[in-house]
Amino acid sequence: MSEIKVNSIKGVGASAAAITIDNSSGACTANLSSVNGGSIGTNNLVINGNMLISQRGIQFTAQSGTAYHLDRWEINAYNVDTGRYQVDQVTDAPDGFKKSLKYSCTTANGSQNTNEQMYFQQQIEAQNIDWLKFYHASPDKVTLSFHVKANNTGSYGAALKLGDNNSTENSGDTRSYPFQFTISSANTWEKKTVSITLDSDTNQAKSTGANFGMAVQFWLSAGTARDSITSLNAWTSNNNQTSAVDNKTFFSSTNNNFFITGVQLEVGSTASNFASESYADTLRKCQRYLYILDLGAVGNIRYLILHRLNNNSGAPHQPIEFPVVMRSAPSMSKDGTSYTGTGYQSNISLGGVLASGCNLYGDTATAAGDSTFHRVNTTSGSTLRYFFSAEL
Repeated sequence: MSEIKVNSIKGVGASAAAITIDNSSGACTANLSSVNGGSIGTNNLVINGNMLISQRGIQFTAQSGTAYHLDRWEINAYNVDTGRYQVDQVTDAPDGFKKSLKYSCTTANGSQNTNEQMYFQQQIEAQNIDWLKFYHASPDKVTLSFHVKANNTGSYGAALKLGDNNSTENSGDTRSYPFQFTISSANTWEKKTVSITLDSDTNQAKSTGANFGMAVQFWLSAGTARDSITSLNAWTSNNNQTSAVDNKTFFSSTNNNFFITGVQLEVGSTASNFASESYADTLRKCQRYLYILDLGAVGNIRYLILHRLNNNSGAPHQPIEFPVVMRSAPSMSKDGTSYTGTGYQSNISLGGVLASGCNLYGDTATAAGDSTFHRVNTTSGSTLRYFFSAEL
């Protein structure tokens, strides 16, 4: 029987081996990017990286501050003065994807504030990455890949962040790895790949539980007081800045736009094909951070029935069970207008809230044993939704 003994197999001109073999045990490690051209089932640490889920809506106009729009993607905008941006979920996407996230400048701000900041990011729970090896002498390597398109070519700023001892994303205790990527052709989809060795500083402590653990961050605008990072591709203490890239004045023109999709963060030094999953699976992951109770619209009304089960009169209530256990006990906000007629509860409030569910209370007392209703207003075009948010 013939036998070939090697410790690795590498393609001609390749920088890394396709297969490495342990000389003692004979075990091998394969450096795969796909299986039969498809996903290899990679554990993507990013949720909704293909921008399919957008529970809040698909277009958000005249934006100027910090908010979540498409699920799990938060934008932070500070000191933009008169500048305004728009966020859209659009069907303009590269091959293999159906949707992308688009940012566009809709009102230019003339001159840039020195402290202007505009970046979007996804924050990842600490317990979702607790198996990763970092703050260790021999840390893991991760690879970030994504598809981008913009009207402006040149360099853009980005960062990977790690929580330190339950720090928040923007804390000075958080660790940051700033890097740049370049868009070569205007208005053309391009795939970018960045491999990063995680932080080896053993003086830091991993964050735990449902706290902030990691963030993937992309910068669109930075004033002169926010673009002073000079040490790229190295771990450092977070200072909420980026580097002096070509593109850091997003509000300079209403022609400016930026599209992104297919964001994947995985362990290893190779970018595999995007790990697709069902719409339902991605939605369930997103509902850990946002659940929307939709009471419909005029012409398609859903009634919330509230009961007074106690032996005396008082506020009626209705228990609600969330479809998945949320990251934490959520806050509730109202989107739309409710009906204020006789026999209806004008408003509801949150009580007895847990990560698994809550009670909703009416604002008008009813007799013991009675039931009452809460619904959308009767004005044409009215809608009514309640947002339960447990975002990081």
